[in-house]
Amino acid sequence: MKQFFVFLVLASSMLMSLSVAYAAPPFSESDLNALNVEHVRIVRQAQRACAANYHRGVARYNHRNPCIIGAVERHVRSLDRPALLRFHQQLPLRRRFDAHRNLNNVRRFFN
Repeated sequence: MKQFFVFLVLASSMLMSLSVAYAAPPFSESDLNALNVEHVRIVRQAQRACAANYHRGVARYNHRNPCIIGAVERHVRSLDRPALLRFHQQLPLRRRFDAHRNLNNVRRFFN
């Protein structure tokens, strides 16, 4: 019974956080640009750190490299910035960990 209650509380909290994130107003063009620049900086920083510490070779794509995924997820969640977290969660997986994306690649996901 306790496990079911814990599961119910966790599921409801996740649904509440998702509904709050998607109920937020859309980003302005300047906010979107600033968030994209900051997020790309975080991805590139994780890419450099993982390339220096990863001894099995480098994965061809960042979205398949568990070191980069973990580093970016930890960094974004540790900043305690809801706008950056919402930006991060709304990006598709391939664009989320792309270190070479620009604003034109991102803009279509935030219309």
